[in-house]
Amino acid sequence: MQGKFSISISSANDFTEDFDRILSINATNIIRKGQVIGRQQSLYNRWIYSEAFTEDTFSSQFELFIFKLVGLSDKIQSIIKIHDTQVNIYIQSEMGQLGYIITAKTLQLLAELKLDINFHILSFGLVSN
Repeated sequence: MQGKFSISISSANDFTEDFDRILSINATNIIRKGQVIGRQQSLYNRWIYSEAFTEDTFSSQFELFIFKLVGLSDKIQSIIKIHDTQVNIYIQSEMGQLGYIITAKTLQLLAELKLDINFHILSFGLVSN
């Protein structure tokens, strides 16, 4: 299993803010409204910052990722007032069975951010014996 964590800022309107500067984090991906993604055009402008993880590093990497965002909480709270902002977890696995732990400490940190969290799972459905 592998995947990535991301914080995503979305808007149907053009961004007037420089999120790289505001958050002191460089976007790993920027999607423009109308840009073709797969077979569809994006309906939104999106600023995305992502970090990768592996099966062995999920819990520790997620805690570090959220801790980094908590350090930017005031800035994130001002962005939330204007733009749709959320945390995403993308998991890719050949197995249909998977499990991860999100510690109570990480959940408390996430609650401080007041952000929704979305899980996106791509599984090929194999089962271990």
